[in-house]
Amino acid sequence: ANSLFKLFSSKLPISRLQRDLSDSTVLRNLGSSFAYSLISYKSLLRGLNKIDVDQNVMNEQLNQNWCTLAEPIQIIMKKYNIADSYEQLKNFTRGKSIGKQCMYQFIQQNCSHLPKNAIDELMNLTPHNYLGYASYLSKNVEHFSQEYIKKN
Repeated sequence: ANSLFKLFSSKLPISRLQRDLSDSTVLRNLGSSFAYSLISYKSLLRGLNKIDVDQNVMNEQLNQNWCTLAEPIQIIMKKYNIADSYEQLKNFTRGKSIGKQCMYQFIQQNCSHLPKNAIDELMNLTPHNYLGYASYLSKNVEHFSQEYIKKN
């Protein structure tokens, strides 16, 4: 389906400009592309319904990966105009396994001049209580996908 859509996006504008009649045969395949996409989405949802999530493994991996907190720390650092906050966190986290103590040490060293409430907010963050918009977005994707399939 993706290949067909790519063909349409490259072929149809050129055909229109050159008054080529072959675009009518290309347009006949438009429905097939959407059908292939729909079949693949339905297949994907069937496959996803077969997956079981092991909460214990997920929690363990999350506990071992405190790098997930780099985003909220960076946002708060930027909020208070700390220069090179992105670079600081990139250099601190890239290619490393960061644990709880290491992350708290970074906060204490690099965010000490922030207001107390901002430091408290950072020190109370854990990978478990910070997910950003991930859960909201994933729930909406599931909801809209199921609604789309029900309609078709």
